[in-house]
Amino acid sequence: MKQEFTLESFEPHDLQLSIDGFVLYQQGLLELSYHLHGDLSNVLFPTAVEIPVRQFALWEATCLEFFLAPSGQAEYWEFNLSPNGNWQVFHLDDYRQGLRDEAAINYLPFTVQQTSDSLKLTLSIDLTSLVAPDISLEMGITAVIQAKDGDYSYWALKHSGTAADFHLRDSFTIHW
Repeated sequence: MKQEFTLESFEPHDLQLSIDGFVLYQQGLLELSYHLHGDLSNVLFPTAVEIPVRQFALWEATCLEFFLAPSGQAEYWEFNLSPNGNWQVFHLDDYRQGLRDEAAINYLPFTVQQTSDSLKLTLSIDLTSLVAPDISLEMGITAVIQAKDGDYSYWALKHSGTAADFHLRDSFTIHW
C-alpha cells in the first residue's frame, strides 16, 4: 500500500521549506520518494560526486534518512541518502547499540532531481536480503537539513523525545 507522508521539523527554523513524499512496500520491494520544496537557496547541499560511495557520517550534512525494523524486535536498520549520491546502511542490534555497516547491501539505487525550488530523491530497493517479505515492518522517515549559515534542522514523521532522536522506536510510525 502506498503511504504519503509529511515531515515535521523538531524546532522552528528560518528555512522556507517543506518535506513530503510517499513510500510503497510490496513483496519485499521498497519504493521511497522524498520531495523538498520551497526556497532551497538557503540549504547547504553536499558537493555532487561522480561515483557514489558508501560513506560514514552523512548526517553531518544535508541527508535524507529512514529507519526500518521488524515489528516486535529490537534490531533495526538505518539508511542514509545524501543528495550528492553517497549512501550508507547500518544494522543496529538495539537502540543505538551495535552500529555496523550492513554487509547485505552493497549499493543504494536512488536518483536525485533538483531545481531552484525543488529536490526529489527516489529510491527503489529489494529488501529481501534483510527481511523476508512476509515480516511485519515499522518505518521512520527523517531528514537532516543543513542551512548555509551552519544551522541544522531535524525533520521526522514524529518527534517522540525531548531532543531530536531519529532512533526512538515511537517515531517509526509507518507499519506494514
